[in-house]
Amino acid sequence: RIDLQKSFEGIPIRNMISTKGDKLESRKDEVVSQYFNPYAILAEDGKPIVLSVSDSYKVLSKEPIDKVISFKSACDLLEKELAPEIDLKFSDVELMYEPVITKTNGTKQGTEVVKCTPKWYFMIDNPDDYGYAMYYISVDCATGKITVNI
Repeated sequence: RIDLQKSFEGIPIRNMISTKGDKLESRKDEVVSQYFNPYAILAEDGKPIVLSVSDSYKVLSKEPIDKVISFKSACDLLEKELAPEIDLKFSDVELMYEPVITKTNGTKQGTEVVKCTPKWYFMIDNPDDYGYAMYYISVDCATGKITVNI
C-alpha cells in the first residue's frame, strides 16, 4: 500500500481519518474532508489493485494568519492544558492543513467549499493497527484551540 499526500505551499493537507471520528463542534453541515485521502494498493508485481485519488482542487482564496503558533508554543499549550490530566507518548508531530467541508446551502446539490486550517498534529500510534487512521491531539496554529481525539 502506498499513501499519497497533497500539499499546499509545502504544507501537507491532512489525509488521515481519526480512529474515533472527527468531532466538529461547529454546525452540522461541516465535516472533515475525505477528499484528500488518496492511496494505492498494489499487487506483489507492483500493479495497482485499487487506486483511490481525489479530484484536483482550485484555491479560491488565501487568508494570511497574523501570528502563527510555533511548534514550541504548541508544546507549551499542551503541557499547560493537558499535562496534569494525562500522560501520553506521541509517535509523530506534523504541521498539516485540516480540510473541513462546508455545504453552502445544506443540500446534496449545494456547493461544497473546503477550508484548510493549519494545525499541529501530535499523533499517537494506533494500537489496534486500524489501518489508515490515527489518534491525535491537534493545536490550531491561529487560535491555539486544542482538539483531543484519542
